[in-house]
Amino acid sequence: MELISRYKKGLTDMLILKLLTEEDNYPYQLAQKIKECSDGKIVIREFALYPILYRMEEKGFLTSYGQKHGRMERVYFRIREAGREELQELVQVYEEVKQGIEKILYNRIGEEKTIREG
Repeated sequence: MELISRYKKGLTDMLILKLLTEEDNYPYQLAQKIKECSDGKIVIREFALYPILYRMEEKGFLTSYGQKHGRMERVYFRIREAGREELQELVQVYEEVKQGIEKILYNRIGEEKTIREG
């Protein structure tokens, strides 16, 4: 898979996996943390997280478990070792794409000053 395609498909996964390295979370909690940690610049609706989380669980990156809170049961997700390895790969892809973008934006002769001032 080409680098930019892998990057675009892995952004949300990367954010979720990173937050799950800190503690187990349920989807609403993850959505709130993503919004909070990005100062509101990244918003992912809770309902949009479910298919992503279950897909990552099917791939072996996560495991889930239920926990009662009053009358409700919340589904929490926990990162597995395979998820930690996937996170490392996604961060590497992110860094490579970021470097390529920065070269295009800032390292082209005569254009750096124009873009940064513009």
